Amino acid sequence: MMQSVSQVGSAITVSGLTVIGGFAAIIFVSFPVLSSFGLITVLDTAYSLVAELTILPATVARVQKFKTK
Repeated sequence: MMQSVSQVGSAITVSGLTVIGGFAAIIFVSFPVLSSFGLITVLDTAYSLVAELTILPATVARVQKFKTK
């Protein structure tokens, strides 16, 4: 688990931050619907990135402990 998070975690983080940066530019558009879309996409991507880097490894570790018992 530690090896996979350390190797893939940086690629996922950079990819997620790139998506967040790209959609953050849409937030500043004067068209309200498009601006809202950009904001929601940035928030969803940020939440997914945090969850993938924190909650997912903990969940997998718990499931592995449960399976070995």
